[in-house]
Amino acid sequence: MAGKSGDILTKAATEYAAAKAGDVIHNLGDRASGNGPKKEKDPDNKGFVGTAAQKMGEGAGPVKSLMSGAGSAIKGLFTRSGGGGGKRPHNIVEDVFIGVPPDVCFAAFTQWEEFPSFMKGPTSVTRGDETPEEELEEGQHPLEGEETNWKGKVFLSTREQKSTTIDYDPPHRVSWKSEGSKGTIDGTVTFTPIGDNATLMLVVLEYRSKGPIEWIANRWRAVGRRMRLDLKHFRRYVMRTEQDDLPDPEEADEIPEDAKSEEESEEQDQSDEQSEDSSDEGSDEQEDETEESEEGESDDDSEESGEEESTDGGEGEAEEEAPKARPTRRARG
Repeated sequence: MAGKSGDILTKAATEYAAAKAGDVIHNLGDRASGNGPKKEKDPDNKGFVGTAAQKMGEGAGPVKSLMSGAGSAIKGLFTRSGGGGGKRPHNIVEDVFIGVPPDVCFAAFTQWEEFPSFMKGPTSVTRGDETPEEELEEGQHPLEGEETNWKGKVFLSTREQKSTTIDYDPPHRVSWKSEGSKGTIDGTVTFTPIGDNATLMLVVLEYRSKGPIEWIANRWRAVGRRMRLDLKHFRRYVMRTEQDDLPDPEEADEIPEDAKSEEESEEQDQSDEQSEDSSDEGSDEQEDETEESEEGESDDDSEESGEEESTDGGEGEAEEEAPKARPTRRARG
């Protein structure tokens, strides 16, 4: 029995190896004839020779041209194309239970400008404007199409990207797409009620890295771990914050007034500083005027007191001189 089993396994392994060898030879023949599948190249990446020649044509030195060509070649190694010709994303899927109703959870999650206060990933979030009513399509929410600017810290570097909301359906679903020079994160989050006082959040992200640092971080699943940790921070924030301090579910349909862009806040700060300077100057002028008026009053008081003293002194001298007058002689009778 043992010999028969060994013969069967040996025969199966031989047939498998022969089939794989046939496939390899067939693919090599297709590639040699030009009939095989071709990998679409990145039009922006010209390779080592192309980039070096372009830099030389632009007037760069040979060393700089060679360094640029080497960088382009290394960048090409970290670029992978998917079946549709686009870059293959790294899928990140997480779910978390949160002990608040879906409307409260949705309102807290869509206050993106508050993320830096309790999360580790984002460091700054600024929101754009709502879509005007005259530009809204039938059934479109005013916050669909809103653009937000995000800043995050990766190791010692800062990464920026701009996100656009493409689906906003409170309190059920929110989706966005993004663009950035060092990678993009597109995502969808759904909010499903669990009982009367709990929500199941399902988060699906598509991360596309750009550059060697992001590629290495993606290999270590750094983005997925960061997102998982930030979801825990969000759950802690929602469940440990007093109900009155959480955003009102009605606020999920509008942008908070305090969520200004950096330019608007800088202009507001400058106007506040100018108003403070003008008020300070006005107060200084008022103080100077009051000081001058007080000095004038003090001078007038001193002059009046001096006149009173002089008059008092004259009367005293007159009184003193009066007793010193020579007595009149009596006439002899």
